[in-house]
Amino acid sequence: CSCGEVLVKIAVSIFSGIILLIGAIWLSFGIYLLVTAVQTGAAIPTASFVFIIVLGIVVITIALVGLIGAWKRNKCMLLTFATFAGIMFVAHVVAAVVVFVNAKQFVSVVSEAIREQIVALQNPQTENKDEITEILDELQKRFECCGGFSSTEWPTVPASCCASGIAGCSDPYPVGCGQATFEALKVVFSVAGFTAILLCIFELSAV
Repeated sequence: CSCGEVLVKIAVSIFSGIILLIGAIWLSFGIYLLVTAVQTGAAIPTASFVFIIVLGIVVITIALVGLIGAWKRNKCMLLTFATFAGIMFVAHVVAAVVVFVNAKQFVSVVSEAIREQIVALQNPQTENKDEITEILDELQKRFECCGGFSSTEWPTVPASCCASGIAGCSDPYPVGCGQATFEALKVVFSVAGFTAILLCIFELSAV
């Protein structure tokens, strides 16, 4: 095995690891969004979240095939991986286009659903207040956002909206959670798409 082949194998392994990590992020992110939507009972379109979960599983599978193929020098597995890496890239492009084209609708629907949950917390008849509060707090902490559209939806700004972790702060996160969720999706799409291109090139080189 030449020095060049070893370097290519290492490079392929590194990028396969990155793809594996991205797949895991896709999977966990999709599950998180789906569980959040189901638990809050909000009118959030869950089909896109299921798609993210499925895509995450597919990406993880493809990454494992590429990793095993690279180290075993199995040309069939490498060619299979390179093919699926190309398909994965196309899938990311299509998914990204769908999300970006419907960006305003996505942000609006998610933001409104979150706002409705905040309003529900102010209703004495709401039974699952603890669950809703826990989910909203986790969402706001994770994405550093506040409210559905903005922090003004809260009668009193919660600690999860503040970088200081102190409720009622004067400088809550300026971004609404609907927009923050969309921005997170954009980052995932961009990184995954770029990495898929590089990985496809390295896999073809390994063959």
